[in-house]
Amino acid sequence: MSTLEELAYYCKLNNPVGALLLTGEWGCGKTYIVENDLKELLKDTHVIIRVSFFGIPTIEELHKMVKASWIHRVEEGIKRRIEDSISKGETIELDRITISDLNGYTDEEKAAYSIIKSARDSSYTMYEANRREYVHAMRSIPYEAFVHVSSKRYNCFDEEMAEATIDAYKAVDNPTKAQFPGYFEGMWQNYRHSFDIGKDGAEKSRVGFSKLKDGLEMLCEEYSDQPFKKRFTEAFVSVIDKLLESEEDTSEDQADE
Repeated sequence: MSTLEELAYYCKLNNPVGALLLTGEWGCGKTYIVENDLKELLKDTHVIIRVSFFGIPTIEELHKMVKASWIHRVEEGIKRRIEDSISKGETIELDRITISDLNGYTDEEKAAYSIIKSARDSSYTMYEANRREYVHAMRSIPYEAFVHVSSKRYNCFDEEMAEATIDAYKAVDNPTKAQFPGYFEGMWQNYRHSFDIGKDGAEKSRVGFSKLKDGLEMLCEEYSDQPFKKRFTEAFVSVIDKLLESEEDTSEDQADE
């Protein structure tokens, strides 16, 4: 039996007695076989996690660490499954999941449940549908995009939305470029303190706004010999700077809470 087969056999035991010690010289591939080969072999049936014993004083603390790491992996899996279903237009059946009292649950367990609850309550579906509509409108009808998307609810301004916004801005004529920053600011200044945008959404928005700013600054260089386009673009950059400052203030407020 190979080392990989022995590890897999141990993982498949319903009630293993004791632990399995994998030893070997430094650099021989102990971590690699677990993080790559074993995970790939058991990816459909097991969740493989790795924790360090460094600084863990008791077996109870180790149990807590293992449980927290496991729940975090489950949380990631839930997100991927929901997002995959949404992207494929599938119906998410979660009606039987009803936990009314979360007292006694850890923060990690509450976080995992909140993802499921959001999907069940359709907010996940709504946000994703609105995000995709924003991207589509910016790229297909740039002159009319803000009319169609400004009244929607979003839980973030992500990198794909930033790329679509740049595409729309580049596509419109100078009179529309002049109005573009104001339309964008009017839309997003109302969302930076919205209850739709939590801590995770604020971080994604910061990254998205930063990407948009980087793209606009590149356009400023491209428009160096076109004064009107350059002036309008610089005004747009100033709007993004203000939004980024607001995102930082929002993040600090959430951290204080």
